[in-house]
Amino acid sequence: DLDNYIKENNQLLNRLVKAQDSFENRKKTIEDILLLHQEIANTADTRQRKKLYAKAESMAKSALATEQATLGKNHPQVADTLQLLSALALEQQNEKPENRAEALQYLLRALELHTIGLGPKHPRTGQDLLRLARLYQQTPVLGVAPDVSANRNDEDRAIEYFEQAIEVFRAVKGGHKVVGSIQNDLAVIQVGRRDYTKALELLNESMSSYKSQDEDSGDDVGTTFAEMCIDVVQVWRNMGECHMNLKDYAHAIECFTAALDVQREARRRHDSGSCSDSSDLESAGEEKFSFLVHLIQMISD
Repeated sequence: DLDNYIKENNQLLNRLVKAQDSFENRKKTIEDILLLHQEIANTADTRQRKKLYAKAESMAKSALATEQATLGKNHPQVADTLQLLSALALEQQNEKPENRAEALQYLLRALELHTIGLGPKHPRTGQDLLRLARLYQQTPVLGVAPDVSANRNDEDRAIEYFEQAIEVFRAVKGGHKVVGSIQNDLAVIQVGRRDYTKALELLNESMSSYKSQDEDSGDDVGTTFAEMCIDVVQVWRNMGECHMNLKDYAHAIECFTAALDVQREARRRHDSGSCSDSSDLESAGEEKFSFLVHLIQMISD
């Protein structure tokens, strides 16, 4: 037993030394891939973009192999690189529809690794569930004939992953706004299925989640109001659409008016300088200050 214990510890030590020795090279490779990704975003020429994507994918796969050899196949960093490969594949799916299946496999493996390494209730595991849900929620690739049955199955899978993600983020501090955003996504699926009553239930739950975030944050109303602006506007709009399709025009008008009021108030706060810190103007999703400014300057409801 003692010999085995010493042997296992020596193996672990060797892995740690390998990981430490390879750290700078691994870090440099990932940084180079991210710079290359930025170059792709700024390149209009289709042929050049293809070459850059091929180079980025080759570098990412090389980084993945190095990480698996030095860190082990189940390390969370391996999951991060799998997510990077998934993103690169998805960005090219209009030209290569088969990339969607490849991206899906990368994401499923990343979810597995984060579940093993960080636990099923960790926020990064929750983010994996969200990525999978949104991949299944995506509309068919341009130029590909829609398969109604397959699309329905994809929506069912999206719902499944969204619901799992809700359970994760309900247990995370400050996770109510993410829960609210997911509930809105679920409502959008139900709107597409013309189940407006179910969609309204989800949208009301979404609004409650945003209110819970306000209560938990302890911030003043102005700050939380600005933080939630974009998402809250979308929830009100979706509620209005549901009521409109149910021919409940009075409630539809109330919802659209509420969306308009949120935008007007956000613009008033912005113009008065009471929300001068751009960090207070971020939405619950990935939209940043510039997107919010654009929204509050375009009052259309």
